[in-house]
Amino acid sequence: MTKYLISRVLGLLAILAVVSSAQAHPGHSLSESNASHVLTSPYHLAVLAAGGALMLASAQLVRQHASRRLLRLGGTVALLGAVVLGSLPA
Repeated sequence: MTKYLISRVLGLLAILAVVSSAQAHPGHSLSESNASHVLTSPYHLAVLAAGGALMLASAQLVRQHASRRLLRLGGTVALLGAVVLGSLPA
């Protein structure tokens, strides 16, 4: 039981470390650019897709059914959003 708990905590800490350090690209803050740049830039979409993948991965570490379902839904929406936005013309 303790071994399982330690691996879950380490997994969640690793996910938090990756998410907190994610950047699309250097050069401007999110408020300095317009919405079309944020929604069409491949760098921003890659971060969105990575965040979605991390949410799906973290759903495997959660035992509560409602929380797991919410993480899966959010991850799926983020991944699909990145694919759809990436397929739109710039």
